[in-house]
Amino acid sequence: LVGSEMCKETVAAQLPQEIGYYLEQGGRRDETFDLDAFFEKVAERASVDLPDAVHHARAVLSVVTEAVTPATMVNIMDQLPDEYQRLIEAGSEGDYDRND
Repeated sequence: LVGSEMCKETVAAQLPQEIGYYLEQGGRRDETFDLDAFFEKVAERASVDLPDAVHHARAVLSVVTEAVTPATMVNIMDQLPDEYQRLIEAGSEGDYDRND
């Protein structure tokens, strides 16, 4: 998500340890998912149903948004497909319609 190892470490250092740990563990690079595929991956990895996966993803993204510097968040957003903007702006509370 954040390019180089240095960038990944910089972002991870700004996050709560419970979230930063997963970023530091890596994963495949250069994978892009539309939101539906992203939610399905979250559901699969967390062994939860799709509504819970959406809730979990929104909660984690809300923490990330609050924890990192504005410049870091811009860097992250620049690397994500445009459809993620609405998800991040929605935050973790309230309505979020995946089909809008």
